[in-house]
Formats: sequence, C-alpha cells, structure tokens
Amino acid sequence: MDDFPEDLAIRVRNIGKTYRLGVIDRLTLRDELVYRWLRLLGRDPSGSMGLVGTRETDDTGLFHALDDVSFDIRKGETVGLIGRNGAGKSTMLKILARITTPTTGEAWIRGRVGSMLEVGTGFHPELTGRENIYLNGTILGMTKREIDDRFDEIVEFSEIGEFLDTPVKRYSSGMYVKLAFSIASSFDNDILLLDEVLAVGDAAFRKKSLARMKDIAVSGRTILFVSHSMADVMTICSRCILFDHGRVIMDGPMDEVSSAYEGGVRDPATPVSLPATHAELSNAKRSKYASGRIRFSEIRVLDETGNERDPCSGGFLAIRLSFVAQARLSSAHLSLGFRDALGRPVLSFPSIMTQARFPLSIGRHEAMLNIPKLPLTEGIYGIALYASSDDRAADIIDEAIVVSVRNGDFFNRGQALSDHLKGKIILCDHSWSVQ
Repeated sequence: MDDFPEDLAIRVRNIGKTYRLGVIDRLTLRDELVYRWLRLLGRDPSGSMGLVGTRETDDTGLFHALDDVSFDIRKGETVGLIGRNGAGKSTMLKILARITTPTTGEAWIRGRVGSMLEVGTGFHPELTGRENIYLNGTILGMTKREIDDRFDEIVEFSEIGEFLDTPVKRYSSGMYVKLAFSIASSFDNDILLLDEVLAVGDAAFRKKSLARMKDIAVSGRTILFVSHSMADVMTICSRCILFDHGRVIMDGPMDEVSSAYEGGVRDPATPVSLPATHAELSNAKRSKYASGRIRFSEIRVLDETGNERDPCSGGFLAIRLSFVAQARLSSAHLSLGFRDALGRPVLSFPSIMTQARFPLSIGRHEAMLNIPKLPLTEGIYGIALYASSDDRAADIIDEAIVVSVRNGDFFNRGQALSDHLKGKIILCDHSWSVQ
C-alpha cells in the first residue's frame, strides 16, 4: 500500500464483517455426515453439533459485526478498544490477527504480531504445558531458538512450574490464562493484540500482568487491548476507541472516551448526563432504603463570587444545597462526594468531620459546602449526596449532578496543569528538595 506512512503500525479502512446467523461455514466431512445422519433420524442437529438455528441461506438473518470501521494506530501507541458485549471489539482483533477475514474493507499491519484473543488459543489439550509452550510460540511466529531463550522466563512468570509436564486439559482456566499470557507477552513482537486476557486469574497475577503490559508499552511496542475493566484500560492505555453496534463512535484521549462510555453510551436505555452547574432534584433517582425524613431539592455549583460556573483545578468551589426536613430532627448529618467516570468515590466531604451533628426544624433549609482549593484534575465527575438523621439514612442520591472540572493552575506556577498529570485524579501540594 502506497498510503501507509512509516510512523503507523496499523491502518484500517472501511472494514466490515457480516455473519449469517444459524450458518456454520466450512463444515468438516465428519460434521457434514453427522449433520445429515441426525436429520435422517428426525433430530435437531443444531443442539447436537453446537449450531445456532438452521442452515437456511436466504437473505434474512444477517448480523453486521463490523460496519465501515476505519482508524490508524501509530507505532508505540497503547490503545484500548471498549464497548458493550457484541459491539465488534473482538471481531476487529480477530481480523487484525488474521484469524478471520473481513467481508469488506482492508487492513494493513507493519511488524510482527503476537496475540492472545481467547483462553488457551493455540493450545492442544493432550500436550503438556512444556510442549504447548513450543507449539503456541511457533503459532505466534517464533523460532525454536527464540522459544529456548525465553523458556525459563515464560515458566517463571506463568507460575505453573510444578505442572509443566501435565497435559493442559487438566489445567484450570486460571492456569490456561497464566501460561497463554506468559507466552504471548514474552516475545519481542512489534504489535500485541490482547482480548480480555485478565478476566480470569487471581489478583496477584493480574497485577503482575498489568505491570508487564506497562513495561511493553514503555518499550515502544504497540498494544491493542480489549477489556470490560475500565480500570485496567485506564492503567495502560493513553488512547481509546469506543465501538457500538459494529461502528466506531468515538476515538480520542483515554479520559474523554471513558467518560462518554461510562456516562451512558454503554447502555442505550441510560441517558447521558451532561455537565451542569444547577440541577433540580425533585425527580432525581433516590435510594429506596432512605427514610425520606430529609429530601434534597436543589444543587448549585458556584465560584468565589457566588456565580454558577464550572469548577477549576486548584480553584475555590462552593456547592449550595437546598433540602426539606419532613420532621423535627435532633441530630442530622450531610455528606457530599465526587465520583470518577467509573463511579468510584474519589473525594468525600462529610459534615460530621468538621462539626457536630446539627438539629433541624420542619421545613426548607440551605447548606453551603466550601472547598478552598479543589484537588481534582480536569475531567467529568458525578456528585453524590447523602443525608442522615438519628444514624439512619434519610436521603441518598448517587448522581445529583455531573460537573466538568476545568484545567487550572493548582500549583500556582502561572500555567495550567501539564500532561504529566493526565490520567491522574487527585492533586496535592508538595515540595521537592535535592541534596
């Protein structure tokens, strides 16, 4: 291809992949004979042979796994592919790994590719772990000498040394993953394709694997990583491509794409909450476990002048809450928390930590939370509200409002935060000294 710049590792243009539901392509002779025999016996061959539906070949029942997908991946980039189940992520990787061919479009790859797309792909169940290291390494394009040189490293990383001469059909799914990941990540491939490689396995191995993937990324190799764990994707990826119904609907920096995905794109039935500085809470989604003795009615996000404005890293932030007490309360408590794009709590401001509990009379009240220096980096955050009375939950709103935190001069250096803090969340004043 003439139009394939040297700085690119992968170029995808107008890729489409269509399947006919209920059709199994390229049946073996044995499968075909079994299929016809079962039909003669009057039995449904789909259940016996793992088929879905029947072998009808009319023009209905087409499934478009990918639809006109195009993107470029530069050398050394670490890119996450995210989206709902069935969005087309794994199909895209299988095309790049040459496991399946596209129905339309073309893809170009520069460099040697290593892939781990399914647990145990390339393993023979009757062979031992030792034999499968050589088999799988050969499938990945390695020479015997390369495998010999890395053999001890693979075994040590996989943690399956005592089972090395056991047939892999006796391995647990976690052992399969450990060995498969160790093989795929141990060789100097230019491009590494990984699909849910950490979905199975213990926490310690997952942590070790993430560390290795970060090392691979730093070494300048290219990684395409499919995972439903946004925490894992955010740990190693700087760029993200969001798939939905076989199409690329967003491609950009990790924080922006993950915020859009977690904000509602993942579930079409869930509307995306847009950033705002004011929200009425009368119809907000509330916890059914709260008593309702306190009920939040309004939230406003204010700057130091009292005007509604998006908050800023390192800037003053005031949040005004309006709420109604349904009864006379002798001991009340309020709390406000910030959550990141994954819904994880990152900051909490409980009133009980700065003052004693307070009494409330029946009727409307206002509360003001003042944050002198907001320690959050640029990004989208949800605000959760909590109220209690007499040690019982009175009102709980998991997402009262979504706010957009602007980049700012947190460290008072006369400039906005640098790219060194991209992907981080919490900021803190500090100083360095070097002797």
